[in-house]
Amino acid sequence: MIGYTTKRDAIGPQALGGGPQRCAVRLAGGDRKESVGADTRLREVARRAGSADSDIVPKEPQPLPPTPRNETPEERADRNMVELLQELRVLQTGVQILFAFLLGVAFTSRFPQLTAFQRDTYVVTLLLTVITSAVLATPVALHRGLFQRGVKPRIVALSSLYAEVGLAFLALALNGAVLLLMDLVLGRIAAITITTATTVMFAGLWFLVPWALRRM
Repeated sequence: MIGYTTKRDAIGPQALGGGPQRCAVRLAGGDRKESVGADTRLREVARRAGSADSDIVPKEPQPLPPTPRNETPEERADRNMVELLQELRVLQTGVQILFAFLLGVAFTSRFPQLTAFQRDTYVVTLLLTVITSAVLATPVALHRGLFQRGVKPRIVALSSLYAEVGLAFLALALNGAVLLLMDLVLGRIAAITITTATTVMFAGLWFLVPWALRRM
Protein backbone atom coordinates (compact mmCIF):
# COMPACT_ATOMS: atom_id res chain seq x y z
CA MET A 1 0.00 0.00 0.00
CA ILE A 2 1.32 3.34 -1.04
CA GLY A 3 1.84 5.61 1.97
CA TYR A 4 1.21 9.29 1.72
CA THR A 5 3.10 11.85 3.71
CA THR A 6 1.70 15.28 4.42
CA LYS A 7 3.62 18.42 3.80
CA ARG A 8 3.78 19.02 7.51
CA ASP A 9 5.39 15.65 8.12
CA ALA A 10 7.79 16.15 5.23
CA ILE A 11 8.98 19.50 6.42
CA GLY A 12 9.61 18.34 9.96
CA PRO A 13 9.93 20.20 13.20
CA GLN A 14 13.17 21.95 12.23
CA ALA A 15 11.56 23.50 9.14
CA LEU A 16 8.56 24.78 11.17
CA GLY A 17 10.12 26.34 14.14
CA GLY A 18 13.72 25.58 14.35
CA GLY A 19 13.42 22.84 16.94
CA PRO A 20 12.19 22.52 20.47
CA GLN A 21 14.62 25.13 21.82
CA ARG A 22 13.34 27.79 19.48
CA CYS A 23 9.75 26.95 20.40
CA ALA A 24 10.58 27.33 24.05
CA VAL A 25 12.11 30.74 23.36
CA ARG A 26 8.98 31.82 21.56
CA LEU A 27 6.79 30.67 24.46
CA ALA A 28 8.97 32.55 26.97
CA GLY A 29 8.76 35.67 24.84
CA GLY A 30 4.98 35.43 24.79
CA ASP A 31 4.81 35.05 28.56
CA ARG A 32 7.12 38.05 28.95
CA LYS A 33 4.89 40.19 26.74
CA GLU A 34 1.80 39.15 28.68
CA SER A 35 3.59 40.02 31.96
CA VAL A 36 4.65 43.43 30.63
CA GLY A 37 1.11 44.09 29.44
CA ALA A 38 -0.33 43.16 32.85
CA ASP A 39 2.15 45.49 34.60
CA THR A 40 1.21 48.30 32.23
CA ARG A 41 -2.47 47.83 32.94
CA LEU A 42 -1.82 47.80 36.71
CA ARG A 43 0.17 51.04 36.47
CA GLU A 44 -2.61 52.64 34.44
CA VAL A 45 -5.23 51.63 37.03
CA ALA A 46 -3.03 52.97 39.85
CA ARG A 47 -2.46 56.25 37.97
CA ARG A 48 -6.20 56.71 37.45
CA ALA A 49 -6.94 55.92 41.10
CA GLY A 50 -4.29 58.45 42.21
CA SER A 51 -5.73 61.18 39.98
CA ALA A 52 -9.22 60.45 41.30
CA ASP A 53 -7.98 60.75 44.89
CA SER A 54 -6.23 64.05 44.11
CA ASP A 55 -9.51 65.51 42.82
CA ILE A 56 -11.16 64.96 46.18
CA VAL A 57 -10.93 68.14 48.27
CA PRO A 58 -10.24 67.35 51.94
CA LYS A 59 -12.96 68.60 54.22
CA GLU A 60 -12.12 70.95 57.03
CA PRO A 61 -12.74 69.53 60.50
CA GLN A 62 -16.09 70.64 61.83
CA PRO A 63 -16.12 72.28 65.28
CA LEU A 64 -17.61 70.22 68.03
CA PRO A 65 -21.07 71.33 69.16
CA PRO A 66 -21.18 72.97 72.57
CA THR A 67 -22.08 70.56 75.30
CA PRO A 68 -24.41 71.66 78.09
CA ARG A 69 -23.12 71.83 81.61
CA ASN A 70 -23.67 68.61 83.46
CA GLU A 71 -24.99 70.14 86.67
CA THR A 72 -28.09 70.03 88.79
CA PRO A 73 -30.26 73.11 89.44
CA GLU A 74 -28.70 73.43 92.89
CA GLU A 75 -25.18 73.31 91.44
CA ARG A 76 -26.13 75.90 88.82
CA ALA A 77 -27.53 78.18 91.53
CA ASP A 78 -24.33 77.81 93.58
CA ARG A 79 -22.18 78.68 90.56
CA ASN A 80 -24.31 81.69 89.66
CA MET A 81 -24.20 82.93 93.23
CA VAL A 82 -20.40 82.71 93.35
CA GLU A 83 -20.08 84.60 90.06
CA LEU A 84 -22.51 87.27 91.24
CA LEU A 85 -20.65 87.79 94.51
CA GLN A 86 -17.40 88.25 92.63
CA GLU A 87 -19.03 90.94 90.46
CA LEU A 88 -20.43 92.68 93.53
CA ARG A 89 -17.01 92.65 95.16
CA VAL A 90 -15.61 94.63 92.21
CA LEU A 91 -18.46 97.14 92.38
CA GLN A 92 -18.17 97.59 96.11
CA THR A 93 -14.51 98.53 95.73
CA GLY A 94 -15.44 101.41 93.44
CA VAL A 95 -18.24 102.52 95.75
CA GLN A 96 -15.92 102.59 98.75
CA ILE A 97 -13.37 104.71 96.88
CA LEU A 98 -16.06 107.19 95.83
CA PHE A 99 -17.52 107.34 99.32
CA ALA A 100 -14.09 108.00 100.88
CA PHE A 101 -13.47 110.79 98.38
CA LEU A 102 -16.78 112.47 99.14
CA LEU A 103 -16.20 112.26 102.87
CA GLY A 104 -12.83 113.90 102.47
CA VAL A 105 -14.32 116.80 100.46
CA ALA A 106 -16.37 117.95 103.45
CA PHE A 107 -13.23 118.52 105.51
CA THR A 108 -11.31 120.58 102.98
CA SER A 109 -10.72 124.31 103.41
CA ARG A 110 -12.64 125.16 100.25
CA PHE A 111 -15.83 123.38 101.23
CA PRO A 112 -17.37 126.40 103.08
CA GLN A 113 -16.98 128.42 99.87
CA LEU A 114 -19.23 126.14 97.83
CA THR A 115 -22.35 127.59 96.27
CA ALA A 116 -25.84 126.34 97.07
CA PHE A 117 -25.93 124.31 93.85
CA GLN A 118 -22.59 122.71 94.63
CA ARG A 119 -23.65 121.87 98.16
CA ASP A 120 -26.87 120.29 96.93
CA THR A 121 -24.94 118.30 94.34
CA TYR A 122 -22.54 117.12 97.01
CA VAL A 123 -25.32 116.01 99.37
CA VAL A 124 -27.25 114.20 96.63
CA THR A 125 -24.11 112.45 95.39
CA LEU A 126 -23.15 111.36 98.90
CA LEU A 127 -26.63 109.95 99.53
CA LEU A 128 -26.59 108.15 96.17
CA THR A 129 -23.29 106.56 97.16
CA VAL A 130 -24.74 105.35 100.46
CA ILE A 131 -27.81 103.93 98.69
CA THR A 132 -25.56 102.19 96.15
CA SER A 133 -23.50 100.58 98.87
CA ALA A 134 -26.65 99.38 100.67
CA VAL A 135 -28.23 97.93 97.52
CA LEU A 136 -25.08 96.13 96.43
CA ALA A 137 -24.65 94.62 99.88
CA THR A 138 -28.22 93.30 99.96
CA PRO A 139 -27.40 90.03 98.11
CA VAL A 140 -24.91 89.18 100.84
CA ALA A 141 -27.57 89.84 103.48
CA LEU A 142 -30.09 87.69 101.57
CA HIS A 143 -27.63 84.85 101.26
CA ARG A 144 -26.81 84.98 104.94
CA GLY A 145 -30.41 85.42 106.11
CA LEU A 146 -31.76 82.56 103.95
CA PHE A 147 -28.79 80.26 104.43
CA GLN A 148 -29.66 76.53 104.24
CA ARG A 149 -33.33 77.23 103.56
CA GLY A 150 -33.35 75.53 100.15
CA VAL A 151 -34.17 78.74 98.25
CA LYS A 152 -30.83 79.35 96.50
CA PRO A 153 -32.37 79.86 93.02
CA ARG A 154 -34.68 82.54 94.44
CA ILE A 155 -31.74 84.22 96.19
CA VAL A 156 -29.82 84.30 92.91
CA ALA A 157 -32.77 85.85 91.03
CA LEU A 158 -33.29 88.56 93.67
CA SER A 159 -29.55 89.24 93.95
CA SER A 160 -29.29 89.72 90.20
CA LEU A 161 -32.10 92.28 90.34
CA TYR A 162 -30.43 94.12 93.22
CA ALA A 163 -27.15 94.17 91.28
CA GLU A 164 -28.83 95.87 88.32
CA VAL A 165 -30.46 98.45 90.59
CA GLY A 166 -27.13 99.03 92.32
CA LEU A 167 -25.48 99.66 88.95
CA ALA A 168 -28.06 102.35 88.18
CA PHE A 169 -27.46 104.10 91.52
CA LEU A 170 -23.70 103.81 91.08
CA ALA A 171 -23.91 105.46 87.66
CA LEU A 172 -25.92 108.32 89.17
CA ALA A 173 -23.44 108.75 92.02
CA LEU A 174 -20.46 108.81 89.67
CA ASN A 175 -22.13 111.36 87.42
CA GLY A 176 -22.94 113.47 90.48
CA ALA A 177 -19.28 113.47 91.45
CA VAL A 178 -18.31 114.48 87.90
CA LEU A 179 -20.85 117.30 87.96
CA LEU A 180 -19.52 118.61 91.29
CA LEU A 181 -15.86 118.55 90.27
CA MET A 182 -16.41 119.97 86.78
CA ASP A 183 -18.53 122.78 88.21
CA LEU A 184 -15.71 123.69 90.60
CA VAL A 185 -13.00 123.51 87.94
CA LEU A 186 -14.58 124.49 84.60
CA GLY A 187 -17.86 126.19 85.39
CA ARG A 188 -21.54 125.38 85.14
CA ILE A 189 -21.96 125.01 81.35
CA ALA A 190 -18.91 122.80 80.89
CA ALA A 191 -19.93 120.72 83.92
CA ILE A 192 -23.42 120.08 82.54
CA THR A 193 -22.03 119.19 79.10
CA ILE A 194 -19.45 116.76 80.43
CA THR A 195 -21.89 115.18 82.87
CA THR A 196 -24.40 114.64 80.07
CA ALA A 197 -21.73 112.88 78.02
CA THR A 198 -20.72 110.62 80.92
CA THR A 199 -24.37 109.82 81.64
CA VAL A 200 -24.87 108.68 78.06
CA MET A 201 -21.67 106.64 78.28
CA PHE A 202 -22.77 104.81 81.43
CA ALA A 203 -26.24 104.19 80.05
CA GLY A 204 -24.83 102.77 76.83
CA LEU A 205 -22.13 100.56 78.32
CA TRP A 206 -23.97 99.28 81.37
CA PHE A 207 -27.54 98.97 80.13
CA LEU A 208 -28.04 99.42 76.37
CA VAL A 209 -25.26 97.05 75.27
CA PRO A 210 -26.42 94.13 77.48
CA TRP A 211 -30.02 94.78 76.44
CA ALA A 212 -29.07 94.68 72.76
CA LEU A 213 -27.05 91.49 73.21
CA ARG A 214 -29.97 89.78 74.92
CA ARG A 215 -32.20 90.56 71.93
CA MET A 216 -29.75 89.17 69.37
